[in-house]
Amino acid sequence: MMISTRHLVYTMTMAYVALIPSAEAFGASYTVAVLPDTQYYAQLYPETFDAQTQWLADQASSRNIVFTTHLGDIVEYGANLGEWVNADTSMGYLDAAGMNYSVTPGNHDLYGDGGVNYRHYFGASRFASMPTYGGHSASAMSQYHVVSMGDQDILMLSVDIDAPDAELAWAQSVLDAHPDTPAILSTHLLMDNNGNIRDTTYIRHGYGNPAQTIWDELVMPNAQVFMTLNGHYHGTRAEVSYNAAGLAVHRVLVDYQGLSNGGDGYLRLMEFDFDADVIRHTSYSPTLDQSLTDPGSSFDLEVDFERRFANQRDVVPAGTLIAGTIYDFSSAESRKGDRSVDQLVTGAGIVGHLGQERVELDSVHASGTYDSAADGMWTNFYGQPIDEQFIVFDLGQVLNLDQVAIWQFGEAFSSFDFSDQGARDLRILVSDVLNPVAGDFAEIGTIRLEQYVQGEDLVAQVFDLEGAEGVRYVRFEFEDNWGGTGYVGLSEVRFVTGAPVPEPVSAALLGFGLAGVLSRRGCRGA
Repeated sequence: MMISTRHLVYTMTMAYVALIPSAEAFGASYTVAVLPDTQYYAQLYPETFDAQTQWLADQASSRNIVFTTHLGDIVEYGANLGEWVNADTSMGYLDAAGMNYSVTPGNHDLYGDGGVNYRHYFGASRFASMPTYGGHSASAMSQYHVVSMGDQDILMLSVDIDAPDAELAWAQSVLDAHPDTPAILSTHLLMDNNGNIRDTTYIRHGYGNPAQTIWDELVMPNAQVFMTLNGHYHGTRAEVSYNAAGLAVHRVLVDYQGLSNGGDGYLRLMEFDFDADVIRHTSYSPTLDQSLTDPGSSFDLEVDFERRFANQRDVVPAGTLIAGTIYDFSSAESRKGDRSVDQLVTGAGIVGHLGQERVELDSVHASGTYDSAADGMWTNFYGQPIDEQFIVFDLGQVLNLDQVAIWQFGEAFSSFDFSDQGARDLRILVSDVLNPVAGDFAEIGTIRLEQYVQGEDLVAQVFDLEGAEGVRYVRFEFEDNWGGTGYVGLSEVRFVTGAPVPEPVSAALLGFGLAGVLSRRGCRGA
């Protein structure tokens, strides 16, 4: 299965700066540390492993480090007792500091003994006294914690590599028990350094499930999972995909072991700044006192928790009529009369025929709702070119769109014919980039609206949308109207959803694959 992505970066050549991230920069935010693939430290460089965890313990207060998650491959060879002793000592610095953390097994942790040493040194008893600890699976190979970040709790769910059915069922039960808690899923092996998700098992052949199944069964249907973390594959990568509800899921690969000395001591810091709606990722080495500044190691993820999780379990079915809100508008301060562009999406632009109150796709509407068409016009250019005008609709979440329905501008009960001021040709562009600018949109085609016939009722002109999968924002760019005047208007706009988003889609696809066109399905009621 191909996984499409919006933003992705993979780095093998790292950029360095000898500057430690300042504690002051973290302010009142909350930090989660990530330890990926420490196997070479446990095997060859235990002092580096010690330095990492001691630094986290020393910085816990000043940086408000509320949790640490280890992504597996704690040791190089699971049957080597000396490596586990080294790992136990290094992770013991976190224990001594009273810090909360989780681990998950990697393939190297299972080599030679099937996980016996892993369970002995990092079984349930090690975590039972942690305030964040929620429990383990029956196998003790998966665990979860609930981390408090002020008013926001975050569920940290660590899932076994090649998780067998019982592990998946346990993980789902944890998500079911915390339906309103945003969740981060950590597992050793998920996204590779090409952005793909492995569809065959890696180590648990015959009884485990591949990474693709973990994604399909735990991430796609559970809207509360907003981020995944994994190691295993050498390098760093960040992508945005979408779950079945059309909501963003940030996939993050973190693995520095391809650098010198088993990784040069680099670890990941994720700073949650809820006021700014951002999670800042930085990569720092306590042994080198250096940070990585390449795009795969230092970047911001935009996560508006209030909006993202307000309707996290809403899967919009096909055929739903969506109005959205007005995100941007070229002539907000250049209109005649009292009408606002927001009336395009509120139902105020048209009045139901024969007392109908709802805007529906097949409904017929009266058009005599204003004292004059000029007072009802939502944009007045005063000499500005029509082809510089635009509207951007925000659908509120990422959706697949099947159609757009537009009620043309017109005025039935006026002595003057205003129908030439209705829009004629519209370019339609789409984007899934949060808070987009003009350059973030991809054009999917142009439509021509029929001119309103003076004195008749308004009916929806319905157009099929091809190439409008996985979009959140729709931009109308006006090319002209029907009369060449300095006015242009519409009455109402609605979008019709297609099938729910079935798999990750993104603007990388939108940017290069949306060569689709808009085909006219016809004017309903005409």
